[in-house]
Amino acid sequence: MAAAAAGAGSRGVAPSPGTGAVQQGLKEALFEALGSILSPVQEVRAAGEEQIKVLEVTEEFGVHLAELTVDPQGVLAIRQLASVILKQYVENHWCNQSEKFHPPETTER
Repeated sequence: MAAAAAGAGSRGVAPSPGTGAVQQGLKEALFEALGSILSPVQEVRAAGEEQIKVLEVTEEFGVHLAELTVDPQGVLAIRQLASVILKQYVENHWCNQSEKFHPPETTER
């Protein structure tokens, strides 16, 4: 399954209208990190988890997760994992008064 996700490459990430090259690159990096997390190889999985931690502080992280979650052409395992990570992201970054909060707080954008 991870091989299918990893093999999808940029094919699994459709460009959004008006999206800059940097944002598209971040979305592709997120897609690859999600594919790595699904790997049965512990080192690959750990690297994917570390990459998610790096990407989590980028401005469009939640948006990209939501886009991957609802993409009907996306790999099911990636869509499911993106939805779980999106839920965790909202719990941790939505409101600075939450017990689980840690920076950065999401913006209204």
